[in-house]
Amino acid sequence: MPPAPALPLPSAPKAAPAPAAGPTFTQRLDAVGSQLAEPLAAAADGQAGADSAHAAGRNIEETLTGQVSAQAAEDLPPAGPATELSETQKAWLHGSLVQGPAPILTEPGFQALVADDAGAWGQILPWLSQTPGAVPILLHSIYQCLGRVVSEESLSGSERAVLAQALNDRFAAALAAMSRSEALSNNQREVLAEVRGRFVASYSALNELAHHRQAARGFDALQKNALALVAPAQQQAFAEDRWMLPPPIPAAQRGLGADREERIIQDMSRTERDIKDWQFYLDKYLSRYRIAMREPRFSQGLRDRTTQILSNFLGRFFGIQGALHSNLERIPNYSLHASFVNPWTITAKPRRVAWIPDNANLKLVPEPGGYRVEAAFETDIQDDAPLQAVKASIEEYWQGRFSFGGRESSFRAVVSIKKLAPGQEFSAGSLRIFDSRRGVSLASRDAIVLDRNLRYDVPAHEFGHILGLSDEYREGYDPDLAAAVMLQNHASIMGSPNGKVLPRHLKTAYQLLRRRSQRTRSGA
Repeated sequence: MPPAPALPLPSAPKAAPAPAAGPTFTQRLDAVGSQLAEPLAAAADGQAGADSAHAAGRNIEETLTGQVSAQAAEDLPPAGPATELSETQKAWLHGSLVQGPAPILTEPGFQALVADDAGAWGQILPWLSQTPGAVPILLHSIYQCLGRVVSEESLSGSERAVLAQALNDRFAAALAAMSRSEALSNNQREVLAEVRGRFVASYSALNELAHHRQAARGFDALQKNALALVAPAQQQAFAEDRWMLPPPIPAAQRGLGADREERIIQDMSRTERDIKDWQFYLDKYLSRYRIAMREPRFSQGLRDRTTQILSNFLGRFFGIQGALHSNLERIPNYSLHASFVNPWTITAKPRRVAWIPDNANLKLVPEPGGYRVEAAFETDIQDDAPLQAVKASIEEYWQGRFSFGGRESSFRAVVSIKKLAPGQEFSAGSLRIFDSRRGVSLASRDAIVLDRNLRYDVPAHEFGHILGLSDEYREGYDPDLAAAVMLQNHASIMGSPNGKVLPRHLKTAYQLLRRRSQRTRSGA
């Protein structure tokens, strides 16, 4: 946890002017205390939900200031009858989705999916039927289009709601038409029909994206409010995008679960509830601080205590904000997206191997008693602390012993990381480590992308992918539950933050690297 931040304390209060006619200070204090009693009690009650805490915070605000800030209008009201896109809306969408600085659709794609042009369908359907992986690409584009409209800041809430629903309805019609097209395979038609029914026609994806937008706005406001209370000289140190390095789970506490899958459910409302609760308590402690500072009759000791309480609270918040942001972004950026492009991602049969590693900077080297894996990375990350954590995590987790062919062997990883100068290009074919600001860490054959809220186990998990191992969790979204669903193996580092590298992981990594070496020698 970071140290408690220093607050920009006001100067010592000046002598109080002669009181004007009206209630005395004691009377005013008693009145405020009486009016705050109920909302403060609601906040202190451990059974109070997010909504009651939020309402209590608004009551406190009104009591202390005489007014309450306007509540943000909902971005998406309950869905009404299906609507048609107007020509004005189509023109706006064309400018944003095709012509904008970050286009999502090609011109034929827009004309087919949004404008429903018969000529464009004549180009899109052959592309879908003849291109491997085209259906997931199409569904990804549709998902990105919905997300673009839901998050559009240049539109008012009502404009955004009407446009998002009309676009969603248009996509539902397009998916229905494709799911009936004889130009596509049975499997393609089945996938398109499933996505249309479970995620588009039901509005479940659109509603979740809108729910995320509301929660993200609450988080942004909370973060801004908290940061504004920190002394200016310290604000950069407490910004959300700094690297957060929570302490590692002790080795003795890793991998204690059974080596099998368990079901976990997470919904956005839980994260939104946490955001509201943090905002409420920030309002609560800030209100006490302001009362103590503005009344000259309060003692310096009382001012010091209220300052310390607020400062300690901010320290706790800045210690968890990275994890809160990761929880907020995981559903739209991973869980919901995964099921939208593959509606059977949760029920698919799990795989233990993702690929055979083929990067020349990943070497299996024999040594007395076993093998070591030498991994030479390059990175454009300039901070030393996360890079040190990456090296330590991989080398600590990826070492042990495994049995193969009747013989027991040792296995250990040795990592080197070359820090590139700002703007310097990566070497061709290099293993790379990148900085992510999307709240999700991931890996490919040749790269690890790290969220700035960097748990100690994450580099070790992502290194498993570099070695060729698959995730041992399956994550997706269930529209019936309106929640993300994860099947997680708590014994395994490839399945859970609480897991560890098991002997079977070492054996599989050895086999994959050995097979790569055999391919290399044979010229395959």
